[in-house]
Amino acid sequence: MTRPAAPVAATDIAFSWLYDQKSLGLVPVHSQQGSFEYVQVSEMAEPEFITAGTLVLTLGLSFEDDVAGLKAYASKLAAAGATGIGFGIGVEFDDVPAPLIKGAKAAGLEVFAVPRAVSFQSIVHAVHAEQNRRLQQDYRALTRQQDQLNRAAIDGGIAQLLDVLAKDLRADVALADNDGRVVYQGEGLAKRLIITDLSQLPAGKGPSASSARWRALDDGDLVCEMTHVLGSQGERYHVLKLVREQGFSRSELSAITHCMGLADIVLQRPRTLRKARSELNSLALALLLGIEGGQRTLSQLISNATDAYGRVRPAVLYADDPEALAPALRVVDERLEQQSRALFSVPLDDNTVVVLFRGNRTHTNVRSYCSGPTFQRIRLAIGEPTLWSKLSMADIDLLRTAAQSAELGRSVAGEDVALQWLHNDTVRKLLTARADQTLGALREYDRINATELARTAEVYARSGFQLSDAADVLGVHRHTLRSRIDRINKVCGIDLSSPATQAELLIITLALGEG
Repeated sequence: MTRPAAPVAATDIAFSWLYDQKSLGLVPVHSQQGSFEYVQVSEMAEPEFITAGTLVLTLGLSFEDDVAGLKAYASKLAAAGATGIGFGIGVEFDDVPAPLIKGAKAAGLEVFAVPRAVSFQSIVHAVHAEQNRRLQQDYRALTRQQDQLNRAAIDGGIAQLLDVLAKDLRADVALADNDGRVVYQGEGLAKRLIITDLSQLPAGKGPSASSARWRALDDGDLVCEMTHVLGSQGERYHVLKLVREQGFSRSELSAITHCMGLADIVLQRPRTLRKARSELNSLALALLLGIEGGQRTLSQLISNATDAYGRVRPAVLYADDPEALAPALRVVDERLEQQSRALFSVPLDDNTVVVLFRGNRTHTNVRSYCSGPTFQRIRLAIGEPTLWSKLSMADIDLLRTAAQSAELGRSVAGEDVALQWLHNDTVRKLLTARADQTLGALREYDRINATELARTAEVYARSGFQLSDAADVLGVHRHTLRSRIDRINKVCGIDLSSPATQAELLIITLALGEG
């Protein structure tokens, strides 16, 4: 039984390649059909600085008076890890000395003659140029391979990822967990080996580390086998096995390592989904039993849809044809995904769906999510920023009414429809005079004193004159907001604790406020 020849690295050069360089005129004397990785010129009798995998170029100057010593010299070179000797002739020796040839044969070293007209430097230069070319080629190939693996992991998950790996490496691949459940299998050999190995482990024990070895099969064939242990998830872990007749090169090992990292990520994904599902289950149970923790769980889940102040901006999509709604919602989801945002939506009926955006998203931002040919059959109503805890079906019903009356392919603000009378020219003229005495006076005060009383008044009105809600939106303490309200009362000569004054300010804000 013969071990298959292990593949060489990109920097390994076969002696046959060297002989094919006709410009060098090298003459094989004893061929082992091997390879080398380094080239070193040496005239030292003792090869103490030779690196494993080295081709040694020498003129034999140290053995001018001891030709017989070349036999032992060849043995010493082989012991140091050298794989071949290039012997320069025409300087000290006219031919490659017989003792060197005899010693090289005994030690399994390659031997070739270097004609006097060929400098050692030309050999070194030719080898380095070829190694650089191969390294660049290997790098480009590895980059393409990693890109393919990345796309496979994203688009097709673990199965497509390992399909690409098996095809690229021409290897049989299998993946199983520590209970022997096969997640992926190729031709079947790797699966049989992985199941056999797992069944022979002591209970509760896993492979200690990744490994590579030559393995004899029952029929006597020898294969190269690589076993990798992926990251554990509690007591559960996965084992990846690759099998083929040849060994794996260094660039292939890099690809395998990259694939292992991707596989770990893909396999961990269910754990993340499980956590999200557990949170939803907890919420459902808490709401069912009326447990206080349900509100806390809901807050955690909804936080992904809110801005820094806990606000959301609701939008309602209405389609005369229910079949137009699903494609539109998919586009919104895709655009949110491009920004690593989750979709928060719920259907109200066959024709209507409500979507939540972050409260700091403007009308323009929301329209950008809901634009394009798909939305030519959609009527859209966009609400105002609202604290998520204050969002109610009344708000959504208002938006639904607005959406139903919007033009196809266009968007409107919900309150624009409900309070359309505020935009009547006669009403606006009447309101403008009073607005000059309130919001106008506050804006002038802000300009002189660098304050924010006008915005405070508008936010306070839009928040339903709820102190805590307005403070959250403004990002100030309630004591600070109370001080601002007192100042607003003094500047405008009004009393914001009066329901009539509150109604007046709200109408002015909705009609003439800056939003």
